[in-house]
Amino acid sequence: MSGRVERSALSERDVRKSLAYSVVDGSFWALMVGVGETYLPAFAILMDATPLELALLAALPILVGSATQLVGKSIAPRLGGRKPFVVASATLHALSWALVFAVYFLPVHRVAALIGAVIVYWIFGAIHSPAWASWMGDLVPEKRRGSYFGFRNRVLQTTLFVGLVGGGLILRGHEAAGDRAAGFATVFALALLFRLGSSFCLAQQAEPEPHASREKQRGWKHFFLALASRRAGTVTVYLASTNLGVAIATPFFAAYLLEDLRLGYGELMVVLGAAALGKFVFSPVWGRYSDRFGARKVLVLTGILTPVIPLLWLLGSSLPYLVAIQLFSGFAMGGLELCGFTLLLDSIPRRRRERLLAYYGVLNGAGTFTGAMAGAALAWNSEDLSILRALSDASRYFLAFLVSGLVRFLVAALFLPRLRDVRVVDEIRYRDLLLKVVTIRPTHGAAQRPELYEPSRGPGPEPRR
Repeated sequence: MSGRVERSALSERDVRKSLAYSVVDGSFWALMVGVGETYLPAFAILMDATPLELALLAALPILVGSATQLVGKSIAPRLGGRKPFVVASATLHALSWALVFAVYFLPVHRVAALIGAVIVYWIFGAIHSPAWASWMGDLVPEKRRGSYFGFRNRVLQTTLFVGLVGGGLILRGHEAAGDRAAGFATVFALALLFRLGSSFCLAQQAEPEPHASREKQRGWKHFFLALASRRAGTVTVYLASTNLGVAIATPFFAAYLLEDLRLGYGELMVVLGAAALGKFVFSPVWGRYSDRFGARKVLVLTGILTPVIPLLWLLGSSLPYLVAIQLFSGFAMGGLELCGFTLLLDSIPRRRRERLLAYYGVLNGAGTFTGAMAGAALAWNSEDLSILRALSDASRYFLAFLVSGLVRFLVAALFLPRLRDVRVVDEIRYRDLLLKVVTIRPTHGAAQRPELYEPSRGPGPEPRR
């Protein structure tokens, strides 16, 4: 027995229970990311990683992991469905943390081995992503995706912040005691346990019967042709291109803080935690307004704001300034990530969702890898650019941050005007939407619960095709 049933046959209790477990699953996953994954660059820096190695650590695992999503698409049916595949992959994802820390004991080539271990970590973390997204797309009612994922993201950002702070305090304590390696052993062990908790919660969720597809299975040629002519294609290219721009700078942010600004692990925790706090406060707000005014409206607004983030890193180095910039980053990136995912789900027909999400994952991984390699080249060669070094207070990462912002501006100018909403939504001016978001009370919605299921209501407006 696979345990799968038609979406319409799921009771209200089944849906609520599954989506509640999904929030808890996400919370354990976020704790893992906060306490473990966030500090992987710091672990590499402890082993004297170069800018190129930092770029490879940030991008190569994502590239390889995303490529495995195409394989995962064919594995899920052989294991009895999306649920058993996701649960098994998440369990192996948890166990890979033991491999990550084991590289510290190697006598040579430790950073190269770390990159290899993180590739294994990303393979098991990414191979099931399309299956999970398809599963959640079938579980969450279409008209409540913005509010549900906004609420879920807020809970995730809260637990990510808790994990990040906890990990930072553990590392800071061991740093003061003169044993940094023991600190990383502790946080990686906790990451392993948290991901096992996530796997348990995934196992408690119901799996609706996947939509039967009669469409002929087509490959990459059809996918690339579709990118130029369909709404989903525009969203896909925009998100992948944005991630390329982001990847030019983000692999080097921890090195910039630890090496150039000489912050300690405690201060690193504060700066990174500020972004999580910004997402925590504003993700549910973006989600509610996405349901009402459309994911496109939010995506365009936040897509205009996010390119300035890496440029702002260059204008100051005090801890309060960096915290303020990271709060703004969480505010803007939270809306972009949430509504990018929502608009992508809305734009992909259900019967093709899992396959096209796998292709998107590969394209996104390729963009991230390309951006990180470009950032490494810029960081490597910036020492020859004395004028730019003077402007950046002698940071070799100045040029990578600058180009990252410019690329994001170019991507926004090219693709944001072409985005279209799939659902019928209310109209609002961008200025009014921004004012609504920034003037909301910080505690408003703190006790919010998402509307998950409304059996008494008929279907809403049909999506526009």
